[in-house]
Amino acid sequence: MSPRVLALSGALASAGNAVGAQAEPVANFFVGGDLDDCGGARMGVTNRDGDEKADLVVRMGPGGRRR
Repeated sequence: MSPRVLALSGALASAGNAVGAQAEPVANFFVGGDLDDCGGARMGVTNRDGDEKADLVVRMGPGGRRR
């Protein structure tokens, strides 16, 4: 399976609302849109746009292989 990113709300999860967090993910996508790549994903958090909020940064993982 290709690298998929599923980011859930920490606020909902911390409040014990795991069902709500899964029902309304913050992000849910395949990295690079390549459904055949099996190289995983590298993720980090930074303030890219200067708004004092964390931004999720994702890129393709190393050593991708195709099925």
